[in-house]
Amino acid sequence: MKKKKNGSSVCFTRIICIIMAMMMAFSIFSVAVFADEEAEKAPTNSVINANDSKKREINVVFDNSGSMYIESRSKEEIDRWCYAKYAMEAFVATLNNNDILRVYPMNDIKTTGRDNPSTEPIVINGKDKTAGIEKIHNMFSSEKNGETPFTPVTKAADGFTGADSLKYLVVITDGNFQPDIPQTSETLPKEQVRADLEKIQNRGIEVLFLRLGDKNVLEANVAYREGVAEGDTNGIITAVNNVCNRIFQRIELDDDYIDDDEIELPISMSKLIVFAQGGNAKAGVIRLPGGTNINPVSSEHIQYSKKSSADGGKEATNLNGYVATYSIPGGVIAKGEYEIDAAGEIVVFYEPAIDVQYILKDPVTGEEVVPNEKNEIPSGDYVIDMKFVDSVTGEDVTEHELLKGKNANKLYAKLLDKEGKQIGENIENGKAITLAESDCSYIEVVGTYLDDYTITNNGKSNFGPLKIKKNPFKTSIDIENDYFCISDEKSWDSFVVSFTVDGKPVSKDEFRKIDLVKENVKIKDNDIDFDIIRDDETSTFKIRFKLGDKKATKKTYGSGTITVTPTYDVGGGEKIDDSARTSFSINRVSLLSKILTISGISLAAILLIIFILTRKVYPSKIWVVINGRTYNTKVAKGTVTIGAPGSMDNLRLDLKATCTVLHYLQKRYSIGVIGINPSASIKNFSFMGTSYSKSSNGVWPDHVKTLEQMETISGDDNDFSWRTDRGSSSGTIKFSNN
Repeated sequence: MKKKKNGSSVCFTRIICIIMAMMMAFSIFSVAVFADEEAEKAPTNSVINANDSKKREINVVFDNSGSMYIESRSKEEIDRWCYAKYAMEAFVATLNNNDILRVYPMNDIKTTGRDNPSTEPIVINGKDKTAGIEKIHNMFSSEKNGETPFTPVTKAADGFTGADSLKYLVVITDGNFQPDIPQTSETLPKEQVRADLEKIQNRGIEVLFLRLGDKNVLEANVAYREGVAEGDTNGIITAVNNVCNRIFQRIELDDDYIDDDEIELPISMSKLIVFAQGGNAKAGVIRLPGGTNINPVSSEHIQYSKKSSADGGKEATNLNGYVATYSIPGGVIAKGEYEIDAAGEIVVFYEPAIDVQYILKDPVTGEEVVPNEKNEIPSGDYVIDMKFVDSVTGEDVTEHELLKGKNANKLYAKLLDKEGKQIGENIENGKAITLAESDCSYIEVVGTYLDDYTITNNGKSNFGPLKIKKNPFKTSIDIENDYFCISDEKSWDSFVVSFTVDGKPVSKDEFRKIDLVKENVKIKDNDIDFDIIRDDETSTFKIRFKLGDKKATKKTYGSGTITVTPTYDVGGGEKIDDSARTSFSINRVSLLSKILTISGISLAAILLIIFILTRKVYPSKIWVVINGRTYNTKVAKGTVTIGAPGSMDNLRLDLKATCTVLHYLQKRYSIGVIGINPSASIKNFSFMGTSYSKSSNGVWPDHVKTLEQMETISGDDNDFSWRTDRGSSSGTIKFSNN
């Protein structure tokens, strides 16, 4: 049961209600301007989209010939003209401010109350898209019986004026081109059209071909082609979207983030462009959480034209579209899920709202360097770690799929002095930098993403204007012998930690200001205890490993690193530190065993090398000159055949290797001959100055097949000759083809 309120309680309740209402109103308002507040807190960024900053010239050839209005066979009215005009309206709606579009009709047209002959293009500026769409919408042909000449294509190709602009020639037609002869039924040869279009492309003009109707209009080698079947209004919607993407190359949001009237933004956005097409197309407000709406900052409506020619024409009422741009002036659209009042075939283009940030890390410990309460960091060496972050949430989005283009994203930094001039070269992500006192005022981070976007941040998001304070304190750690022996713990050397202040070894008074506690000693890849010994006599700390009562384990021996971070009291309650690191190795074998092992391995390696270099090998091939002609002859299985290829007259030599690997590498070849087998046709022969003949019964003596003394071949003067019933042959054996 409710209690009845008295007068004072009613008044108090009303006050509470008013306050709550104001708080609710403020919370709703804060959602809408959340991105604005964050934008004010965020660092000043400079974002350049190279794709949008480029100037585009789009010259469109519009086929308004008779076949675009009436099917000649059936005399039935058709709507190809409407497809073409809808496509041109879409091109205008998606122009950037510095773009320009020209329409070159094939036949005379009328628009906005004036005649426009086919010899003059209709010029539309990207800064005045609404008027441009109206001009296209109200355009109609003077008559329905025009031709399809190729001359407008040539004029459109010659109509580009910008030296550095991106040039696109879009041809919209449904038929083959005709010569410039009135009322002719002839068509230009496709080879001629192909050659002319290729010449245009070679001038740096991209040719895009939009075919309307079912005819095989053109088989030319153009850079890009789209086709729309007769009566396929969905086809023209898809084709228009594809051609626009080809020209403007905006970044399309994947369909996975769009579901009917909902849109998910996984990262914050600075701009969204919604292209809705279809009979029920619309692109209205985007609803933020709390009911606040984002209205389009601009919206262009494209639709079917009610009039095609002076005689009227068929209407295509299902061609309809909107190009709406959404952004929050001075802020961004934060990541989240939103409702969107849109319908039809929806394509969403986006521009992410991101920032670039960096942190500085200690190059020894890898820990982040945090400025003191005065926003100061000590001079010295650092490692810079950069990343892309969501400008609203601060989340790391470096690897987010919505930031990835065809090329890899890049991050680099610049050191700037107080006047904004760069110090040194660009610094890659993860690389070391050296900061000197009063040398650097800002670290400027530059990132490129999505191929065409470049963002520059002056670094205020991390440190503000850098205040680099001289760090006089330096630490070093060393050990005379980095070898430890498990079997003899007492023989282990200590790590010696020494210091300098202003480049000089510390005095005893300065050493009293230095402290090194166990928490500031890190040992990596090793599980072993240690003691820290303060040595006031040498003004050093000694770190000694120890086993104590523990037994050596696998984690006790092996390689590792030791990192120390002592602190130095500079006075006034302020302490500074510096880190040093060294590696070590603990082994289970004695030093003598280690020396003997290394010596044995070294000796074995030397003997192996000597064995390899002194091993005897055959040369892979020799050269034989017979009767003035040179032949390349391979050595195989310890033999070589001396003779012309295919000839029955030859000497087969049995060999023995005499060339060492070392001589082979030095190209000092040699080979030993231990036996000779002449072919049956040879009567007698001479070899290396010795003559050989068959016995009286026609048999070669044994000392021929197995020489009494090996003949060594080297150099180029190795003569031989033989005689057969057919005549005599002579030549030399050598190891080079000179």
